[in-house]
Amino acid sequence: MNEELARKFESWRGLTGPQFHFPIELGKVREFANALFATDTQYLESDRPVIPPTFPVVAGYLWGYILESATDNNELSVVEIDERMSLDAEQEYIYYGPPPHAGDLLTAQTTVEKVWQKVGRRGDTLTFYRTRSDYHNESGRLVGANVSTSVVPAGVPNTPSVPSVDYMQLPYSAENDRRDQFHAVKRASWEDLAEGRGPGVIAMPPLTLTDIVTYQIVSGSRGAAHHDVIAARAQGWPNYFSIAMLHAGLLGVYATNWLGAENVRRFRLRFLDMIWPGDVLHYDAKVTRLYEEDGVQKADIELDCSRADAESTMNGMATFELP
Repeated sequence: MNEELARKFESWRGLTGPQFHFPIELGKVREFANALFATDTQYLESDRPVIPPTFPVVAGYLWGYILESATDNNELSVVEIDERMSLDAEQEYIYYGPPPHAGDLLTAQTTVEKVWQKVGRRGDTLTFYRTRSDYHNESGRLVGANVSTSVVPAGVPNTPSVPSVDYMQLPYSAENDRRDQFHAVKRASWEDLAEGRGPGVIAMPPLTLTDIVTYQIVSGSRGAAHHDVIAARAQGWPNYFSIAMLHAGLLGVYATNWLGAENVRRFRLRFLDMIWPGDVLHYDAKVTRLYEEDGVQKADIELDCSRADAESTMNGMATFELP
């Protein structure tokens, strides 16, 4: 990396966007849960459901407080990033107590922590952008944070999973299609848990365009390459491809069905490969550590989303506090 580029990256470090309000709306929480096939009755019946772990993503997408959609009056807009090629590299959600509920009003702000480059495994140059968004409640207490890392490749990545597509043979969503597979993951207590064990693998039906678009509409993501094959090919992609945060959210549903949405304290995902329409994906989690800290019982779990051939598309970890 040349000195001029290094100076530019350093000049972006510490840039902070405007403070903004983030009202947690009941309808939006229910829509988000529905897009993730969450069948927990709290989302359908409670007036103050807790948010799913990845819910804060809507604040950035919908209102322009992330780098990729920063508006002109946002100081973050000076950061040069190709939003068409920007992909998720890592996402982490941190909660300093039970996550917020519908009806809460949060105040948030996003700061650029670091921008850097490295050479990828296939010899291409990758540019990474890491930001942190902090969320405070109405009393001013820090209740959560989202550390987001985006990666922009120098060109369309030639990943091993690139499909040979016959568009007329892609699966589609019919009106009677079931998307309640995560309902099989039952709530566990502290006494039920053991290191190395989990609820078992949940296999979802082949991914469809409807699944992708439903999540895009609810989250506010506008990337045309996630639903428009013409736009995707114009950008150099062989096909439209799934938005990675959909599957991060599905892992969140798996984990919170198992250990309770109100108990999550950390939820971190690392994105490894593209996900394509027609992929049959398996979701899994296992306990890696059970321990007590400051008088609180905690469980660390590992998370994985893989294709049917066991090729992992994303993995991660989460921490839960259990009564």
